[in-house]
Amino acid sequence: MKKGFKYITDALRMTHRLDKGMLPTTAAASLLKSVTPLIAALLTAFILDRLALNAPYPEIMPTVLGGVVLVFLANVAASRFDKYRSARTMAVYYKWENLNGEKSMSLDYPQLEDPAISQLRDRMRSDRNWGFGIGNTFSLSAPL
Repeated sequence: MKKGFKYITDALRMTHRLDKGMLPTTAAASLLKSVTPLIAALLTAFILDRLALNAPYPEIMPTVLGGVVLVFLANVAASRFDKYRSARTMAVYYKWENLNGEKSMSLDYPQLEDPAISQLRDRMRSDRNWGFGIGNTFSLSAPL
């Protein structure tokens, strides 16, 4: 468990290093996606409360319309943040691949043939193929 947490924090640090906007964008999208149902639930509770008290419709309608607009705007903003996050995920993936390629190119040939380095590269490749590597860190952490 502790080792898994370290891998996640390392991936988050590396992702932040590759793209400074990724963490704030993911946080904003997640926050908006989480708050939107709460706003809708509070709006519903308000409407039901007012209807139970026999409040006149003209008194209820401005709050209802304002709540509907607020939910709509929160959904639009969350969608925009999510699209940006999706595009940045691919950019981070390619930057990560570029970093790995640069590192491989900087090694001397005997180092490339070293079994320990070959084993490490194979493990990195299998980790990347299993779960899309570092680029999937944010895709998996964002709410549906």
